[in-house]
Amino acid sequence: MSFLRFPAAAIPSLAITVIANLVPLYGVLAWGWDLFSLILLYWLETAVIGLFAVARMALGGRGMAIPLIAFFVVHFGIFMTVHLFLVISLFGGGDGLAALGHLRDMLGEREFLIAIAALIGGHLVSFIADGAPARAGKQRSWDRRDSGDAMKAAYGRVFVTHLTILIGAALVMMLNARAAAFATLVALKTGAEILAEIRAQPKRSAPAR
Repeated sequence: MSFLRFPAAAIPSLAITVIANLVPLYGVLAWGWDLFSLILLYWLETAVIGLFAVARMALGGRGMAIPLIAFFVVHFGIFMTVHLFLVISLFGGGDGLAALGHLRDMLGEREFLIAIAALIGGHLVSFIADGAPARAGKQRSWDRRDSGDAMKAAYGRVFVTHLTILIGAALVMMLNARAAAFATLVALKTGAEILAEIRAQPKRSAPAR
């Protein structure tokens, strides 16, 4: 199948993605995180995706990069705010102040910071892979894409990933087997990110125009 055809250079990135997503699962099983804590972690990961998107847009350097970056920062910030309220309403009991207090407390926990660092590492590896010269074109992915492409890719990834998370979270709330339910959620999210990485590979290895 065509979507399984990706260069061997993508394997380290995919491996890091899998490992990074196993850390939150360990947080649930060993550190006692609940569903709301896990969803908050994934919400913070959205900010990481946005930051790397800004870097890709800046390095692409084509067209109206600066106005697009400014638009993206404002629009993505509004999206994250609305997303947080949705997360609080669905999984945090609807109490915004209590939810923000919970987030503040988690940001002070070493285990939560380890999980954030692991997810950042996964996205960093993908970002570095984008900067590797393509075999055919000897040109970086950053040089072949404009800022609009990077912005659309970020929104596409966030939409697919968080739709998957919402479906997985619904399964967690429906299933009685806590460990199995959380494992299903993490597996769904990991699978969505692996597919996103694989779909990006042909673009990285395609010759420059």
